[in-house]
Amino acid sequence: MSDQRFFVVDFRKEWTRQPYITLWGPDSRGYNWSLSGAGRYTAEELDRSVGYHTRRRYVASRGAYVGPWERFGVPCEVLERLGSEPDTEGRWRLDNGGRPIVRNSAAVRKLLTANRYVPKPVTSVEAA
Repeated sequence: MSDQRFFVVDFRKEWTRQPYITLWGPDSRGYNWSLSGAGRYTAEELDRSVGYHTRRRYVASRGAYVGPWERFGVPCEVLERLGSEPDTEGRWRLDNGGRPIVRNSAAVRKLLTANRYVPKPVTSVEAA
């Protein structure tokens, strides 16, 4: 068993225009931009929740989840290295202590996708 933890990033289309990377909250409840307020998940949790924490985008023309990766785990240390202070003025200011954040860009999304956690299949014996 590993002590490594993962943030779950969410790249739904409507959120890729946000200024900061969207992260899942603790216990799969809510969303957060700040690393300090985001949930930290174990590999075992991600392995048991394929289709929930790990999923591709739904492509209506194909009737299946076969698009780009939409949500998945990324090792906490990868995102923590990218952490920075949020804007304190303007439309996207976060002045409620929500820090650090990870700025959203195509390059950052590509980096996070390249570092995504690939869940291990859970066998029926392990699931019991």
